[in-house]
Amino acid sequence: MAKFTFQLFNFDSLDIDEIIRLLPNHFSLIRKEGDTFLTVIFDDAIDEKEIIYLIDREFDRIYFLTGCKIDFSLIHIMYSDGRQQARCGIKCSINAIQKIPDNIGPQQWENNIDTQLKLWRLAHEDNIALGARVNLLFQIIEIEYPDNKNYPEYNDPKLEPSPMTEAKLLRHIVSHGKSPIKSSQLRKYCKFLGLRAEMHDPANPKFVDAINRRLPVITNLAKEIIEAKLTKI
Repeated sequence: MAKFTFQLFNFDSLDIDEIIRLLPNHFSLIRKEGDTFLTVIFDDAIDEKEIIYLIDREFDRIYFLTGCKIDFSLIHIMYSDGRQQARCGIKCSINAIQKIPDNIGPQQWENNIDTQLKLWRLAHEDNIALGARVNLLFQIIEIEYPDNKNYPEYNDPKLEPSPMTEAKLLRHIVSHGKSPIKSSQLRKYCKFLGLRAEMHDPANPKFVDAINRRLPVITNLAKEIIEAKLTKI
């Protein structure tokens, strides 16, 4: 078996014992002279890209739980035959964090949770366009609920749509350039928002404000889907 050592960045504010609780048994963490290192044990024959994927999905989940974007760089490999290989890493910026719930343990990676966590992290990248954020969040929902039957029809602009329906309507309205809306449901949704019946217009402050006001609906729904899949202890 080979030992792969990574230097972690943006880790200083995290509780190392809490993070160890979340990780598989073949992952280990140490702090040395102010730096944090992750060591993972894998078969010599494993592809390096596969290792990066397996580590990255763990850190996507930690980002979901804490808001901390951990970066990592491979700095050393020791193979089972004694061969060694050194690498180097680059430091990155620090992010604010949240407390990890006490009942979260190592993840059972199934039912597309890895994809949904990656989409969540991408949706919260700095300076991402509003339309792109809505689309990424809706993909989390769509993976879980691909059938149109899960999205009730919207008929009354005096009332809020159901969260599922509103998520889909938000995705539709930001996914097309400025143009008249023909869909009856979307026209009613625009009336609910107090907007003209037109598609995405990022140059219109009123449109942007309206979408931002409703963004928590799709964000909270995507978050609830992921939270329900986190492995509990």
